[in-house]
Amino acid sequence: MMKRLMYLNFLILALVIESCSSDDDSSSDNGGSEIPDTLVSGELFGEPFTGNGSSAYVIETFDEERLSVFLSSEDVGCETNQFSEAYTITISGPRTEGSTNDVFVSFSDPNSEDFITVGSGIDYEIISITQTEIEAKIRVNSSDGKNNLEGKFTAPICSDDEG
Repeated sequence: MMKRLMYLNFLILALVIESCSSDDDSSSDNGGSEIPDTLVSGELFGEPFTGNGSSAYVIETFDEERLSVFLSSEDVGCETNQFSEAYTITISGPRTEGSTNDVFVSFSDPNSEDFITVGSGIDYEIISITQTEIEAKIRVNSSDGKNNLEGKFTAPICSDDEG
């Protein structure tokens, strides 16, 4: 629980810092269409990871709505609390279709309290979004080389009283 609270505080800080930066880089064609249509997978702290479960929540920040998407190797969804230890990868970005570089990805080590957050060099594209579901593609690599993610995922958009 403490690990998740620390992570939440870090995520809020990252969003505040990003919201204060220049808007010059808010729209870019970052090649999201080059990301394969295969199920999202990669490495999590050097161990294989496949995104078998997910959930997403709408977050109100300053003057925009953002989505926090939680990915898990377990078959979980909205019934699992968003701060559950099952969710080891979190993606935070705008709630709009298309490609963006205004995104953060946090990898949480399931075997310790360690986590790493990546805020640049991410290819992220929301293919479609409805009131109940997001379909997106992502490609991200951490600077330490132990964390990477690539592929497509679909996540239900949950309400706060579901998780």
